[in-house]
Amino acid sequence: MLTVVIATQDCEEPLARTLAALVPGAADGVVGDVVVVDAGSADGTAIVADAAGCTLVTASGPLGARLRRGVEAGRGHRFLMFLRPGAVLEPGWHREVGAYLDRPGAQERAAVFRFALDEPGLGARLSEWRAGLGGALLGLAAPQQGLLVSRRLYAKLGGHRDDAGYAEQDLLLRLGARRLSVLRTRALLDRRTAEGQRLGLAGLALRLPAAVVARRAA
Repeated sequence: MLTVVIATQDCEEPLARTLAALVPGAADGVVGDVVVVDAGSADGTAIVADAAGCTLVTASGPLGARLRRGVEAGRGHRFLMFLRPGAVLEPGWHREVGAYLDRPGAQERAAVFRFALDEPGLGARLSEWRAGLGGALLGLAAPQQGLLVSRRLYAKLGGHRDDAGYAEQDLLLRLGARRLSVLRTRALLDRRTAEGQRLGLAGLALRLPAAVVARRAA
């Protein structure tokens, strides 16, 4: 079983879509609990979380601190899954994740989902291709791909850090490409949500020390 942690702020509709996709995982026993860490939303985010049976935590401060607070508020399951509000895991995701959790050595590795836009057309496919190419060249993943990691490895790495400018990306960098698997399951985002959350891999590279980028690309 795993604990899902979602940090929110004024994202009622995206959160509802994300939670709806988690229902099969809860029914199948893969998802043990869902913690929504809200930074004081003025819309119906808290109502959605409560109606879905989530543990709702209100916390302000840096994103890293809020995500750690979500981990602490969970029920202590061996694995954690971090998702952005609006990320919709495609049908059947819980079967692949369940199999991943049972793999030998899963507690010493981490995994992300494949990034995808929930719309037809060449433009969407090109956006996905660019994201995949950036990830392949730099050895990076984006927070929109979610993160599946054991509680033990998360603690060993020190979790999300308060002083990191981009706490989610910072943790992914510390995990490193060699410990990170990409699952077949896609995390689908509509374009509006993706654009609102976007920090492209190319943009992220500009914010990283040159030595780090070189090491990821090697």
